Amino acid sequence: MAGIFIISSDPHLRRRVKSLLPPSGHTILGESGDGMRALRQVRGLSPDLILLDADLPGGSLKIAKIIAEDRIAPILLLSSSWSGELIHQARSTWIFSFALKPVTGVNLLPAVESAITSYTHLSRAEERADTLDRALKERKIIEQAKGLLMERLRISEGEAYNRIRRQSMNKGVSLAEIARAVILLYRDRD
Repeated sequence: MAGIFIISSDPHLRRRVKSLLPPSGHTILGESGDGMRALRQVRGLSPDLILLDADLPGGSLKIAKIIAEDRIAPILLLSSSWSGELIHQARSTWIFSFALKPVTGVNLLPAVESAITSYTHLSRAEERADTLDRALKERKIIEQAKGLLMERLRISEGEAYNRIRRQSMNKGVSLAEIARAVILLYRDRD
């Protein structure tokens, strides 16, 4: 199911988590009791989820912010208590779920699934947004190229589009690539 990395300075907590997750199909990719060492390790491992102990010396939220900035993996925060301040600070990180310590299968496994599911939904939404953004940018470039062709060659919008489309098909490249070439060609002539 998921490859998980554990960051906690508490060896008992790490052992407990390692006893709970493999029977449910998850793989423990690694563990560390030191936040900075853990960052070096997770960059190379690319885990599906990071379990981060809120009581990590040096500040778990500092580590969580670095993980978020580098977009390494979603985080499940293991905390001994719910704190409004902790939850507020966690909003600027990639903490996708919380589980209270002491961890049990009853509170850990649903939190793991929730974090992975939420992260998957977010990733898909980001991919769709990126795709739409690219399409919009390409559409603007094509419109700009059509406008230049219409102005310079005194042709209709339909004819300008057909010329771009024909070149795209003849050369086996995207409409946007032909549009960029048109823009460069006419900009150089100015």
